[in-house]
Amino acid sequence: MFVRWLCVMLFVCWGAPLWADVAGFVQARQRLKAVPVGGISYLQQNVETYRGRVVELTATVKGVSSVGGEQVVVLQSADGASVCPRSVLPLQGQLGAQLRVLLRIAEDSIVGLGNTEIVQAVHEADIAQWEARQRQRQEAAVKSPPRTSRPLVSRFNTPVRTSGGEVVTFEQWHSAVYDAYARAISRFNPRLKPQQVEVITNSILAFSWYYRVDPRLVVAMVLAESGFRPDAVSRAGAMGLGQLMPRTARGLGVSNPFDPVQNLAGAIRLLHGHLNTYSGGRAYREGTVSWNDIILAMAAYNAGAGAVRKYGGVPPYRETQNYVKRVITFYKQLCGMR
Repeated sequence: MFVRWLCVMLFVCWGAPLWADVAGFVQARQRLKAVPVGGISYLQQNVETYRGRVVELTATVKGVSSVGGEQVVVLQSADGASVCPRSVLPLQGQLGAQLRVLLRIAEDSIVGLGNTEIVQAVHEADIAQWEARQRQRQEAAVKSPPRTSRPLVSRFNTPVRTSGGEVVTFEQWHSAVYDAYARAISRFNPRLKPQQVEVITNSILAFSWYYRVDPRLVVAMVLAESGFRPDAVSRAGAMGLGQLMPRTARGLGVSNPFDPVQNLAGAIRLLHGHLNTYSGGRAYREGTVSWNDIILAMAAYNAGAGAVRKYGGVPPYRETQNYVKRVITFYKQLCGMR
């Protein structure tokens, strides 16, 4: 009897495990198509965007209580905002713990976040360590693209002829232009850490070469989209450097839009698709596009290909027209044109 009582006390004092393992949390967020959000304050202001969905956020457990026979947890994110979701997970012993949480927003959460539920949780330190290992692998893949017989990947190993007639390999080109791009990106967002600048620069150069997109156009696009802020979130819910919408990100295979490597891979792939469509395939075959191709591609990136098709060109939306002008202006400046 004493041993049983002791086991119960230890369970309450130290808390039960929150999950089987980190892999279980990752599988859950993929299965539930969880959307990362910056914090509870942003979520409260944009609850209509996430009704009926599962979001992923980092928060600290500030309290645990029982209300009407249900366990209610007080969560507070770094922005100071709080939410009180229901939870069937054993969180009694997690007071003060920082968790990564999968939070289900009910369909009837019309005002605020009055009806929410914790679906899964894991300690922030554990999932952050796992994600760091994944980023290292992705960065290594960007720096050293694998040799394969697939046409796009083989471009890393195939020399190309520049506009000046010089034949160069990816490694030669990367070495020649890296510093200039890194300095420019640092100026665009001085708050970026050197390691972030390195990852973003390498990703832009590698995926631009991979998809035969002018990296100066990618830089102009990212500058217009997010100002090179990896954590940027728009009012509409677009996320990360390339401002990918949740559904678009999922369609591109981007599980974490706030990860620079994943976001840029998806954004450049999407841009390449639009350029290839409006160039009649030249973007893929030759890596060449016209100014009209670029204008239509940027309009499609902002407003969607359906809108461009509907209006037979740049849609008459003020936001889209201003966006296209900004990108083209930045791109011309980066190309040394007026």
